[in-house]
Amino acid sequence: MVTHKKVLFVFIGCGILFRILTIWSYDFEHGVIFYVTMADSFVHDLRFTMPHGRIFSAEMQPAPSHHYEPLYPLYLALWLFFRPYSPLLVHCASLVLSLAFLIVLYCILKDLYSHEIGLIGTAVFALHGILIDITGKCLSEHSIGIVLIMTLWAAVKALRGRDDYYWVLAGFWAGLGYLSKAKAGTIWLILLIMVLSGFLMLRRKLRISSPHFLAGVLIFIVVSGTWMVRNYICFGTTSPSVHNSQAYAHAVTHPELWLWGIVGYSPVFLALVLVHCLCFGPVWRDISVRTAEHALYLFCFLVLWGSSWIITGAVWTYEGFFFDMNATRYILPALIPLVLFFLAQYRPDARNWRQACDYLLFVVFLSGLLIIVWSFVFPQKEHISSKDIRAVELVNSRITPGDCIMIDPPIHKNHLLYYELRFKDRDSISIYNGKTGKKCRFLVCYSSDKEPETGFSLIGRYFDRVSVWRSD
Repeated sequence: MVTHKKVLFVFIGCGILFRILTIWSYDFEHGVIFYVTMADSFVHDLRFTMPHGRIFSAEMQPAPSHHYEPLYPLYLALWLFFRPYSPLLVHCASLVLSLAFLIVLYCILKDLYSHEIGLIGTAVFALHGILIDITGKCLSEHSIGIVLIMTLWAAVKALRGRDDYYWVLAGFWAGLGYLSKAKAGTIWLILLIMVLSGFLMLRRKLRISSPHFLAGVLIFIVVSGTWMVRNYICFGTTSPSVHNSQAYAHAVTHPELWLWGIVGYSPVFLALVLVHCLCFGPVWRDISVRTAEHALYLFCFLVLWGSSWIITGAVWTYEGFFFDMNATRYILPALIPLVLFFLAQYRPDARNWRQACDYLLFVVFLSGLLIIVWSFVFPQKEHISSKDIRAVELVNSRITPGDCIMIDPPIHKNHLLYYELRFKDRDSISIYNGKTGKKCRFLVCYSSDKEPETGFSLIGRYFDRVSVWRSD
């Protein structure tokens, strides 16, 4: 059987290997540069400043970030504190975070249930294609997964009557969940309201009359409120993302488009859940909601699944996309309590339960293998191309502190972030995107027929796509 412990270790090893291979087969997703920019800003001045204005805005002056939450940038800041930015550094940070997710998952499942269930759950998520794809793209979903698992662990401990202090821990980890991602922040608020309502209705049966439960809610408000207060001071609103707020307002005023977005994602969002559920077909008769923790897992799955579905439909419809494969990662938080709901009822002495876990492991192994093969056969287009890298190399070989660089014609401000992070001594140089009245030592031209005015000599050219000039 696949669920033999030695086979499980092999599967976990395969999942780790797939993650390591993403370093060579993936370029990180375009939004990651904003996380890196926030992290770099925090390392330098303890703020989350976007040097060319907020994302999705026309402004070009430095402004506080108002789209991404701080948890993942703070994690990346730990890496940038010791080493300067490079794509390899970001990939290594993503790899380490994904391994931390697997370790936390195993420890939690072992503590709540058994060593065998811990290995099965770790193998499932180690091989999961969505998580391997997230590792390669260096996205923040692993941080969301860690805080969600820790929140569920603390809540289950409290429900079992071990110690009411676990409610305080649950509130703390839920607060960090709000700080993990803008869309996730909205989902965590919805989840808190739904769970709080359900618990208050069942407070006698679930023994939550203790003040520790309300203390947990207060801790959540305090932790998440720090970012809300920051946003209110900077922007006059507690919204985690002005872009997402505009998307929700657009969805409310255009319900037909919102419905169209939800319908558009239905096949994938339904299929991902259905595949996981069908794997447990052999044990459907044995599955039931026997305990409060089973109800917690099922309730969290339904709330997270429904919320991510509705919010994704609103945001992506507003942005003009009918469907984007990146949206599949938003269902990941819902898959965690769904799998835990099944594993919590796992019976190691029952052949049908082992068979069901075999099916699930086989499916996720195929998904992980398909993702990694696909990434090598159809590699992603680099966000900073070879011509940009060549231009940076030419400048870096001659630049000195205090130099000024002009890029003409100007490039998109978001693309400029990739450029700036690669320059040597960038804290002591000036970069101008477009013509400036100041005399610059270096000029980067992105047009084959564009020649600089007199006073510049050519120091390098990359085919006909980019040329680098230095003032005489």
